[in-house]
Amino acid sequence: MDAPILQQAPKYPVFTLGSDSPPTPYQLLDPDGALAVPAAPLGDTEALAALRAMLLGRRFDERCVNLHRRGLMVTLAPGIGQEACSVGSVLALDRSRDYFVPQYREAAGQLLHGLSLRQAFLWHMGSPLGFHIPPGLCMLPFQAAVAGQLPHAVGLAWGFRLQDQNRVVVVHFGQVNVYNLLLYDKVLVTRQAMLALQERLTA
Repeated sequence: MDAPILQQAPKYPVFTLGSDSPPTPYQLLDPDGALAVPAAPLGDTEALAALRAMLLGRRFDERCVNLHRRGLMVTLAPGIGQEACSVGSVLALDRSRDYFVPQYREAAGQLLHGLSLRQAFLWHMGSPLGFHIPPGLCMLPFQAAVAGQLPHAVGLAWGFRLQDQNRVVVVHFGQVNVYNLLLYDKVLVTRQAMLALQERLTA
């Protein structure tokens, strides 16, 4: 009997932390909710902007869930409860030059980075216009395929590096433990392709 397909798949390293050296958690709040650092990392203005972005993302997702249940929306993967992940990473970006590469649960971060509600709704409604990113907005369209945005993000970042541009590319993805072979394949294959292209261009 043939070995299971998963056993025949190439083995990639799985990065784990040993129990003898657990990482020290970085905490801003103690268990009682009091500030555990000398000063808050965000000022009142930034914190309020982050809260508004998270609330907007939550309301957007709730509206999408409502429309989807009524059969008026074709594509939906809500990010309810995950708003802080994308908003936090977008707050660290310079919107004029840094790229945000979302998967499908990052509506809050996309809206904060500059995507209009209209564009977000168009994508979820299945309109091809939803894939249009307005000029000047440093973002790639939603990606519905699991890990489908990784080659784009790697290629974008590699291109900036080849051009010596001081820009950041933040990519969001999930389910890495389930799809770790898919993740490694996409990142490694994209990197190898970019290396081959670089060699060809410099030859």
